Amino acid sequence: MPGVIRGLLHRAGDLAGSEVVLYDLDSERLRLMETLGGKMVAAAGADLAVRTEPALRAALVDADFVFTTFRPGGMAARHLDESIPLRYGVVGQETAGPGGFLMACRSVPVLLRIARLCDEVAPAAWIVNYTNPTNIVTDAVLRFGGGIRIVGLCDGHAGDLELWAALLGYPTTPGRMEADWIGLNHATWAERVRLDGADVSAEVRQRLASLEPPPGESSLLRQLTELGRAFGLLANAYAPYYFFHDDVAGELRAKGTTRAQEVMARLPDLYADYQAAAAREHPEPSRERGGSGHGEFAVDVICAIAGDEGRRLTSWSTRSCGARRPPRRSWRRASPLMPPTSHSSADPPPPGVTQPAAGRRDLQGPPGRRSGCRRG
Repeated sequence: MPGVIRGLLHRAGDLAGSEVVLYDLDSERLRLMETLGGKMVAAAGADLAVRTEPALRAALVDADFVFTTFRPGGMAARHLDESIPLRYGVVGQETAGPGGFLMACRSVPVLLRIARLCDEVAPAAWIVNYTNPTNIVTDAVLRFGGGIRIVGLCDGHAGDLELWAALLGYPTTPGRMEADWIGLNHATWAERVRLDGADVSAEVRQRLASLEPPPGESSLLRQLTELGRAFGLLANAYAPYYFFHDDVAGELRAKGTTRAQEVMARLPDLYADYQAAAAREHPEPSRERGGSGHGEFAVDVICAIAGDEGRRLTSWSTRSCGARRPPRRSWRRASPLMPPTSHSSADPPPPGVTQPAAGRRDLQGPPGRRSGCRRG
């Protein structure tokens, strides 16, 4: 939550007069976050209000944007998702393989409940979802959520792009390098790349063709290098779960602990830091988990929708209505295991897909609305 507040403060001028309503199943932590969030806002002098609601329905009434980021079953369930598949030689992970499927089985019903409540008490709202597996969760809401609008997010592409910039010898300064990622969340590829606004896609392909992994023991960098050289595309950091499955499973089994166990071991210190920060008038809580990157990206998306800013932002899941066609040479469905290829702009759309009317914007927010969780 501190990362979300930092994101809101990052755009405080655009969000002036908005109200942030927090909801959580853990009432003690909810009170802590209300205190911490309120003091962070006050210290920044921002025109934002922070409060809590003990009931989900009450928290959603008249909301403009509903930011969902939670883990059904907690870290204990994540540990099972990660450890049980490994007993059978299969990768256990929160978005890939059997672990991802089980996470979806827990996440989807909760998001559908939130969507249906929004349809009743906040029908104009957008759900901005970070809950994993975000592509499956978002698709479920689009299909069965009663017509509520949703966009599924993941900010992992920023880290992937920084990693690729370093591998290819480009500047790693955030914002200088951009890419058009295509595919599903955690199963994406990039062919079109820009540096300082100039298209460097052809140069990137040339560099990929002769790319060698950097010296060291990082299996991820070696695997991504092999994929980039083989396909001539930038691969998502999750690609090794598919293309180097047995290697990754072996590494995970050799660790002896799951990612969930590592996180659970750090949580007591993290919450102690939050409590100490909440006792200060000018708090600066830890950025260890959910730092400003997650929150700033989500709030930038909210502001882009509410203000119709016309910005280029990467979101992994929302209804496109044929507004943009994926770059492929053929209109076959792309498998997560096979990178899609580019297409000619003259290619006809696939059956059933129509071009949008001139001037249409898929992510246009309701007219006259200001961004924020709820207007006060």
